Amino acid sequence: MEVCGGHTHSIMKYGLLDLMPKNLEFVHGPGCPVCVMPRARLDEAYELASMKDSVILSLGDMMKVPGSYGSLIQAREKGLDARFLYSPMQALEVAKENPHKKVIYFAIGFETTTPMTASVLLNAKKEN
Repeated sequence: MEVCGGHTHSIMKYGLLDLMPKNLEFVHGPGCPVCVMPRARLDEAYELASMKDSVILSLGDMMKVPGSYGSLIQAREKGLDARFLYSPMQALEVAKENPHKKVIYFAIGFETTTPMTASVLLNAKKEN
């Protein structure tokens, strides 16, 4: 069974490995992009959200991950314009609706969203 960093932490912290069948092998991989995101990247996202006239957009999982200044959810609670996306495609719509703001999509490299993110970039370039 392959698990990410968050799962590995809980398994080790609570001694769950000792309770598992001996024929079950856990493969502790590098983790998902959310679990292994460097704090500096999270801090950069928070700093971008703090810029005047900016909107930072991210998929829901990244909104919860705290950096040195807090999470993007906490930034939102402080009045910064940090928004959840359900799809990278929404980023282009938000940009169209806010032509006088700096709209920033905090894309982190989920392999399931990479093709959609690439499509958004291509469409944004076409639409200038």
